Order: sequence, then structure tokens, then C-alpha cells
Amino acid sequence: MTLIGLLTTQSQLFEDDLTWTVGDSGLQSTIEPGGYERTVTRSFYMGTSKSVDLASSNLSFKGCAVFIVSPETGAYQVRDRGAPQHASSASCVGSMGEDCVNDLNAKVIDLARYNADADVSDFCKNIAVDLQDNPPSSCYILSQQPRIEAVALTGPDAQQAITSSENSTSNCWPTLPKTNDLTKIFEYDQVAQLDDTRPWLGYTPLISVFAPVGNDTDMEVEVNLACMKIVDSDDFSSGTARNGSETEDMKGGTARLTGDWMVVVLFVSAWLVAWI
Repeated sequence: MTLIGLLTTQSQLFEDDLTWTVGDSGLQSTIEPGGYERTVTRSFYMGTSKSVDLASSNLSFKGCAVFIVSPETGAYQVRDRGAPQHASSASCVGSMGEDCVNDLNAKVIDLARYNADADVSDFCKNIAVDLQDNPPSSCYILSQQPRIEAVALTGPDAQQAITSSENSTSNCWPTLPKTNDLTKIFEYDQVAQLDDTRPWLGYTPLISVFAPVGNDTDMEVEVNLACMKIVDSDDFSSGTARNGSETEDMKGGTARLTGDWMVVVLFVSAWLVAWI
């Protein structure tokens, strides 16, 4: 069984929207001396138009995804006032605080500009290291020494899109439109007590950042902070079926949001089996 959530976001760099998908799988339980434990695998996928080649050496921009992972629970408790853990959306402002969101976005923009001349590998690494060593004082979760992972989205080290043949044993292709390429970007495992719901109902901050190569002043740095969260819902399952080879968009209930929101819309029983 896998639970997923889907975010659609816009960028001036791409003609079509990007999607981010979070999926929790595993959820198996084991008996340990301290009681029952559950292992949750949380995976993140990016959906892009087939016309986008992020591995091209001719791109005028570079990009990476920065994931903030709790050392104790993997995901973080939803603290948005009035929003239960199983809410269908998680506001970063509500859970992290407005000052933290503003300061974190501003810091990543400054770091992207400061590292303008670095190649994409060092660009991503330097952002992660500085966030770890010099976090904004307004961000409580960053003061708790979280695991910060920055993954290149462009260049020769970028992950390759999953092919239809690699996903032939599954009918799940969680991106819209269905013609999108889907790429596995990052994954982690988290072990927790059986009664602790945070690892699979909590949110994971994800910062996507795109910046010009060198000092291309015609392009602004783009930073998007999303609080990625899943929910148990089948409102949208037919919209993410098939294996990515469809030629037309299968309509679903996704929301088109930008900024600090993550909408979670799907429960499915099958998941992608390919590891890139």
C-alpha cells in the first residue's frame, strides 16, 4: 500500500508546469524489544514535460532540490491551526511560521546568487552546507540539526527519467498530465513506534531552486518552498493510472498552487518499482 500527494507548480523557465510527488510506502511493522515499530519509505518524484531535457549541457540555468528531514521522525508534525494530521493540505506558514518561511526563502536566494559561478554539484552542496551551519534563527526545525539533502536537478549528475518499460509492472504514474516524464529524485527510510503517525502523516519541507548559469542577469533566481504531505484519499486515483505512455491528459482533481502549500490528493495500491 502506498499513499501519495501531488503538487503542481509553475516556473518561468518551463513552458509547462512541473509536478512534485511524495509517496509513502512500506509501512511494515516489526516486533522489537521496545514494542512494535514501523518502517516508512518516503520517496519524491519530479514530473516534467517530455520536451524538457534537464541533463542538457546547453541549459542557461541550474537547479537543485533541497530536502529537510527530521532526524527523529523523518517528517514533521503539522502545526497549522485547525488542521489535523490527516488534513488534505499543509501550510508551511502555518507549520513553520511566517518569519521562518520568509527568512528561509530569502537565505536560499542569497546563497544561490553567491554560488552563481559554481557548477551544479557544488551549487547544491554549498546551499545545503550553509543551511546546516547557518540556519535562519526564525526556523525552529533548522535549529534541531536536521538532515539536509540537496540533489542536482540539472546537468550530468541529474537523475534520469523512468521509462515506461522500467515501470511495466505498475499502473501508477503519479503526475499530470499523463504524458509527463517522471524522475525519482530522493528517498529516505524512517523507523518509528507504531503509534507515532508523524513519519507518514507529517510534512517534509522541499525547496526547489533554479538559478542562472554564471552571471546571466536576464534570469532571476527562482525559489519555491513546499511542505510535502500525503493523505489517504482515492479522489484522484484514476488520474494517475497508466505508465506514462498515454497521449492525452486524464483529468483528475489536482490543484494548481504555488508558494508555501502542498496539496495531497491520492491513495493508490501500486507504486513505481523502478529505482534510478
